[in-house]
Formats: sequence, C-alpha cells, structure tokens
Amino acid sequence: MTLTEFELTGGATYGLMSATWPFATLRVSKNELELNISLFGNLRFRSADVVSITVTGGAFFQAVSVFII
Repeated sequence: MTLTEFELTGGATYGLMSATWPFATLRVSKNELELNISLFGNLRFRSADVVSITVTGGAFFQAVSVFII
C-alpha cells in the first residue's frame, strides 16, 4: 500500500449482498476503488465511475458510503 492508497476492513452492503466485519475490505487508490466481500467476490470500479465517498459515524461506529455511476 502506498501513500496514495486507503484501506479499510469492516462490513459491507452491495445491492442485496451483505457481509459483517471483518469479511469486507474497501481499498481506494488514485485509479481504482476495490470492494472485496469475501463471501461474494471482488468488485472493482474505475475512479471515473465514483461519484462520491462519504464518511459518517457515531460514538461506536464509522461508515463509508460510496456512490458509483
């Protein structure tokens, strides 16, 4: 992982697929966003397809929402 990459392990929901912590990994780089939901597979998106990435959270959790074209 380089300084221009970000990686976060946790839970994920993609469409009707859902996995709890630690069965999902979000990896973001300059050129690509990769969501690995271990039970379902690897999803890759080009940076041009990513509309926004929003981080929200509370006292006990942190959530990252990714909107794709």
